[in-house]
Amino acid sequence: MPPTGISRATSQSGRVAEELLSRIRAGRYAVGDRLPSERALAEELGVSRPVVREALRVLVMLQVVDVQVGRGTFVLAEPDLTPSLEPRHPTELLDVVDVREIMETGALRLAATRANAGAKRAVAQALARLERAVEAGEDTADLDRKLHAAIVEASGSPSLSRIWQELEREISVSIRISPKGLFMSQEILEMHRLVAAGVTDGALEEALAAAERLHADNRQFVEELTRGERGARTARARR
Repeated sequence: MPPTGISRATSQSGRVAEELLSRIRAGRYAVGDRLPSERALAEELGVSRPVVREALRVLVMLQVVDVQVGRGTFVLAEPDLTPSLEPRHPTELLDVVDVREIMETGALRLAATRANAGAKRAVAQALARLERAVEAGEDTADLDRKLHAAIVEASGSPSLSRIWQELEREISVSIRISPKGLFMSQEILEMHRLVAAGVTDGALEEALAAAERLHADNRQFVEELTRGERGARTARARR
């Protein structure tokens, strides 16, 4: 049986996110408290650990909790009184994913002919830092963003770089809540290597294919999250 207050109309991760938000609002987990481990929450709520992990990404997106490597997940702030799984910024995450794909694939095409030695070196260095973080099991979200930013810079387009910078906050959120966004897997890292090689080695077609797959996976996750959020709204309206 799902915990009290969690509707079956929502996705599993959405239901868990709603339950955790409810507990924080009720003071069960106060600001500064560490949440139970993923394993403990999974056992208590009757779901898998990946479901709990996805729910925590939602709370990270809402800036309610912070995941600290090696320490756990801590409550940053009380959520808004009006329950909602919507992000706290005007740009919809699904739109951000679409715009990111347009920008990054365009940047790869431009970089294939424009990237100079300095730009290639910057992409290689950003990739190396990301690789080290993955090997160490560290939070990779910011290094992931920096690699993509280096690729956009390698395009040599001031306008494209400016648009990226204007959307950087939303892009950061889209990365942090994406599948394995906080702790990148070796499989996802390999796709990032292929994307980076589009700049450093001129392997454009392979880079474009890898970028398309990365964005497709992210888009699917955000679409599922959106459907879960709509289901939660419908369930609340019926109560």
